[in-house]
Amino acid sequence: MAANSDWGAKPGYGAAALTECNGQAVRLLEDIRNEYETDRTLVVISGCIGPRGDGYLPDPAMSEREAEEYHRMQLETFAQTAADLVTAITMTYVEEAIGTVQSPTRCSNDTLLELEQQFGALSCDTQGIHGPWRYEGQSYRGDLIRVSVDVTDEPKHRPSFVEYKERLKVRLKQIDSWITT
Repeated sequence: MAANSDWGAKPGYGAAALTECNGQAVRLLEDIRNEYETDRTLVVISGCIGPRGDGYLPDPAMSEREAEEYHRMQLETFAQTAADLVTAITMTYVEEAIGTVQSPTRCSNDTLLELEQQFGALSCDTQGIHGPWRYEGQSYRGDLIRVSVDVTDEPKHRPSFVEYKERLKVRLKQIDSWITT
């Protein structure tokens, strides 16, 4: 079971129980992936975000901002799990669909704005970079974007990148963040 707060409330789940339930759902899929995935058969885990209320009868309809706030807890839960992606399903009106995708992009947008302000310019690949990798004996799946900051390779810029790398690791909840010249 993976559910938002309205659907989770029906069987009596509060916020903490719902967060745990959504996490358990992904952990179950992770166990299945660990058992059946091979180099030739990759298993992708999708955290599903469904509509508030009845997907075929959108009542009450939310604004983009309300939808962003409403779905944030579930999106943040999936971000803390092994889910490879999040899929919004049966969104029957535009404002809820847009609001659902706003929450995860805010962190990226804040990061891009901060880099632009510090260095004056940047480029961002919109094509995702995906693939498995290992760290200290554990397998992980990457779902990355590439950001290019065009600055001269001068000693004065290096301390900024070293410090920024540590902030990014915390902000984006990463084991590491690759910065190359």
